[in-house]
Amino acid sequence: MTRSDNAMLNTFLMSNMAPQHCAFNRGPWQVLEGRIRSWVRSRGEAWIITGAIFDRDTVPGRDPDGRAWRMQSRDKKRRVAIPSAFYKIVLAGDPQTQELQAIAVLLPNIDKKIPRRELPGYLTAHLVSIDVIETLTGHRFFSKLAAGDRATENRLTTIAAPALWAGGEVWPGPLDFKCKADYPER
Repeated sequence: MTRSDNAMLNTFLMSNMAPQHCAFNRGPWQVLEGRIRSWVRSRGEAWIITGAIFDRDTVPGRDPDGRAWRMQSRDKKRRVAIPSAFYKIVLAGDPQTQELQAIAVLLPNIDKKIPRRELPGYLTAHLVSIDVIETLTGHRFFSKLAAGDRATENRLTTIAAPALWAGGEVWPGPLDFKCKADYPER
């Protein structure tokens, strides 16, 4: 967000925020965002889609509003819904062939510290196909890709990447040591 003051200010808009558990935000989510920055540096241009999922009952699709956990405000009212998971979808060209590739990660929004040495495996274990995210969100991604090239869209959305992309060997460290140990789960 160093490209402009306006870009940085936009990260603080309430419409650009969703509640995340501390150990999630300063652990796997932070490390994933660092990896994505490495991928963009090594691949050039990339498109990144980020979103929240409200699906605690495991039935595909968004839960009814009444099922969502909610943050408790200072006046003890529960207002803002807490997502059960977050996803990131990255679409970029392969560094050698420039063929479009997609990678999708679906991470549960849980307050659990993942040891640093386990984070690469943890992120890899949460790779999914874009189709999975489409089912959970009800959104269809890349439907107009390649001027209606259904074969390209299917290749990108139906197969989960087998591993995280290469791109920079530096893995950012988690900052979850700053999280309170007694953070309430609900």
